[in-house]
This record gives sequence, structure tokens and C-alpha cells, in this order.
Amino acid sequence: MRGRARRWGGVADNPRRRTLVNPIADASRPRRRRVRTSTGITPGVTRFAEGLAYGSPKTAKGRRRIALDAATVGSLRTHRRAQAAERLWAGSIWHDEDLVFCRADGQPLDPDSVSQSFERLSARAGLPRIRLHDARHIAASLLLAAGVHPKVVQERLGHATIATTLDTYSHVLPGLGEDAAERLAAAIDGAR
Repeated sequence: MRGRARRWGGVADNPRRRTLVNPIADASRPRRRRVRTSTGITPGVTRFAEGLAYGSPKTAKGRRRIALDAATVGSLRTHRRAQAAERLWAGSIWHDEDLVFCRADGQPLDPDSVSQSFERLSARAGLPRIRLHDARHIAASLLLAAGVHPKVVQERLGHATIATTLDTYSHVLPGLGEDAAERLAAAIDGAR
């Protein structure tokens, strides 16, 4: 089971853009210890018989910038303050891996436990049974249905090519052909 670990050290400060960034690519930047308008995506956490280990993304596109809305940034700031209190409480047993989401002692979360918690919370909220990974598909489908350009969706998902995104989510855009025909006709009529 793979998951994504997010590290505070990859948080980049850019007041005009809120983005998730790759802390490995940004390692040359000095680290700041406050939540800013972005956070980092690092190699995934994978469960092995011996325990958890970090791995690399499947493709180079797995390391990317992702815009965040103001509410998410606010939630991350609140979470950061709560985590600082946990760090103080834990004292010397804290494992400082600079993770955004971690156990109470700073160690990485088990991806299986995160998935199980998500399923329990979804059921408690009265939602149909969905996996955590399904939330990714739902987000992509909602973005495309809202008219977000497929290239933007591809970049958010980290797909290596736009073909992967279009092949996976073309069912979300059933009226695309009709819309294209109408736009072409309008362009031709406007040129006359």
C-alpha cells in the first residue's frame, strides 16, 4: 500500500500562489518553520513486512506544484499549531521527520490505517462506501465537469501525460464533441 507523505520542510512562501511543492527539488532553499501558502509532496510511504519505508513517485510528474485554496491553507496553519503542541508534549520521543501528517510521536502514518480511518469516517458521515483513492477520482471528475482544462487536471493528478488523464476521465466529458461542433460553427459564422 502506497501513500503520500507531506513534509513541512517543502513549504514554499509565495503570497500570490498557494501550492504543494516538492521538497526534494526545493532542498537548496532555507527551511522556515511556519506554515505558508504551500506544502510539499515527498516520496510515498510503503508498507513492507519489515515496516514502513519511503519510496519514489512512479514518474517525474509525481513531484509537482499544486495550488491550494485559502481555506486549505488556513486548515494547515491550524494543524501546524496543534502539531507543535503535540511535539512539545512528546518531548524526546518525538521523531522529527518534518511530516505534515504523522502519528502523535512524529513517525509516519501507516497508509493502511489512514485508508481504514477514511472508510470509517465516510461511513459515519453516511456516505456510500468509497476508498481514499476514490476521492482522487471524484476530485478529478468534479474538476473536469466544472470545465477545468484537462491539462490543469493532469498536472494536479501528476499523470505523466495528458493522454492518461483523458483516457481515464473522458466519460466525464460526454458532451465535448457537441460543444466542439457548436464552437466551430460559431467561429465560422463569426468569420463570415
